[in-house]
Amino acid sequence: MVDLVVRAANATTVVDAQRLVAQFRGFSGVRSAEIVSALTPVVGELDLLERLPVGPAQWGQELRVEFSAAPARTELRAAAAEIAAAADRALVQPCRAVAPPPMLGSPLAWAITTGARAMILTVDPARGWSALSDSFDTVLGYDRHRPPTTA
Repeated sequence: MVDLVVRAANATTVVDAQRLVAQFRGFSGVRSAEIVSALTPVVGELDLLERLPVGPAQWGQELRVEFSAAPARTELRAAAAEIAAAADRALVQPCRAVAPPPMLGSPLAWAITTGARAMILTVDPARGWSALSDSFDTVLGYDRHRPPTTA
């Protein structure tokens, strides 16, 4: 458990936080662990449930952990709090828009993706996010091939 807490303290991305949550699920005494909307109905024993807010309050996200017994909750609560803090740090960091790659996959796949009415994007936590479909031009108000720079 100490290793998990140390990794949580050093986590910097949402991907890191999701990996920590998945690993936490494997601990003895943890029935379930997931980052969910705070509006998701609560199922299970309330006295064995830990609900820790994650990210900006207006997003309404939380790390929800259900423990199998009260001693497990007492023993693992600090680790759950550290994982929630890691997810919180990752979610409040800005993810900047970057120009999409010149071609993604085959020419047919690229034509279908860019012409889609749905908004399609890719997210690379280290680099940023790229709008792939033309519908983003209308929704975002700028040319997706030349996204605005952020300070």
